[in-house]
Amino acid sequence: MFPLGYLHRLQWPACSGEFDCASDCLGHKGFSMARMRLAKGVTLDVYNLHGEAGGCPADVEARLLGFLRLVEYIRTWSPGRPVIVAGDFNLRWNDPPDVAPLQMLLDDAGLTETCLALDCGNELVDKVFFRSSDSLQLQPVSWAVPPEFVSPEGAHLSDHEPVSVRFAWTETAVSGDAAGILHPVYPETVTVATLNLLHGLSDEDPQAEPYDRIHERRVLVGKDLSASPASLLALQEVSLLPLEDYPDVLGTMLSLLNTDACPACHAVFGPVGGTPPVFDGGDVVGQLTASRLPQSGPAHNRQVGPMRSVTHLRVDSSLGKIDFYNVHLEGSDEMEDGIEEANAFLAFVEETSRYDHIVVAAGYFNSHFDSAAVALILDAGFVDLAAQAGLECSLDDNTGCTASTLPLGEPGNRTSERIDYILLRTDKKLLVECAPRFSAPQPSDSGPLWPSDHVGLACALAPGWW
Repeated sequence: MFPLGYLHRLQWPACSGEFDCASDCLGHKGFSMARMRLAKGVTLDVYNLHGEAGGCPADVEARLLGFLRLVEYIRTWSPGRPVIVAGDFNLRWNDPPDVAPLQMLLDDAGLTETCLALDCGNELVDKVFFRSSDSLQLQPVSWAVPPEFVSPEGAHLSDHEPVSVRFAWTETAVSGDAAGILHPVYPETVTVATLNLLHGLSDEDPQAEPYDRIHERRVLVGKDLSASPASLLALQEVSLLPLEDYPDVLGTMLSLLNTDACPACHAVFGPVGGTPPVFDGGDVVGQLTASRLPQSGPAHNRQVGPMRSVTHLRVDSSLGKIDFYNVHLEGSDEMEDGIEEANAFLAFVEETSRYDHIVVAAGYFNSHFDSAAVALILDAGFVDLAAQAGLECSLDDNTGCTASTLPLGEPGNRTSERIDYILLRTDKKLLVECAPRFSAPQPSDSGPLWPSDHVGLACALAPGWW
């Protein structure tokens, strides 16, 4: 047996049927993921899943949403990594509604089905997909239905036939960083995610409904948060306003974070006015900061501009104590305004952090990576993790661009500038990987819909010795 790292389990974002349509809502279907070590320095990501069953229209929709979540998860947490995905997919190539999610696994996650690769000629709902990487080549050698899974009397042990796939693998030497550190064999990884939510109060998208369709978008973001593996989360432009027909966005996010996904989450809300962080209502817009790591000090919220603030939360982690800052800056085009905000942010960091702690700042800085304000922050000892991870924002490559996705209802990634960051300051030797979040529109009742006008960012930090 090969050792596995920390196991992550995620429930599908939707289900169909309690006493009809295969009754999937009576169970807790979804997928799990763990990093498996084949040899020293050789790992691959293994996914185990159980797909939505049934043939009702709601089953078909729930299945598609689930596999969209799986693809997004693979793209975010296994970028460039070797992958094996196996389980009861409840999908068949010869069933027309199933073709779309199966093709999505091939096209969007870069997977190959072993039965197709080996021309096994068997159409089972239990399948094994795989993907090689630059560092590890996977080659399916055989596909079979093993005969030994029967009782002493010869009866089948399940209503499904077992599937066995043998792989050969070849290692290609790469650098330590390229080998990947997300969800390693040891659970010391700390993941950080940030997203500017777009409150919708100023009608940024004229083509969208009132409040920029925040009613629909909060559901999309909420589903992701309930399944997100992030240790530290920074959301900007979260609002709770007493306007007619405006939803309780803050309440929705807190409910998901504190109930469905993270009963022990520590969450604070920092209004833009710079008041102390609060946990409930008010006529405010600001930042929601959440941590799956234990809080180890008081939270702070500092106004750094006329309508902008930074929230601070100190937590304990396997890497050491972390001072985490959720940032939303105005980032004015006028250099002196951006510099003033950057100086206010740095002063807040110096006042509330310790020199021997890891300092992480995530959020919407609203300044380009070549701006004077960002240069000032980097000169203070911070490292731009997206740039270090190789995410570019250029005419040729927009994998590192974070804005703007407007119009919200149109497909295609139109982002052309990077104004959201995850920054790190530490003397510790850490390995880093980063990937975009919400880098594609999500399905909604009215068609594709971007969860925000920004693309989020997620980064993982792990000990450099691994």
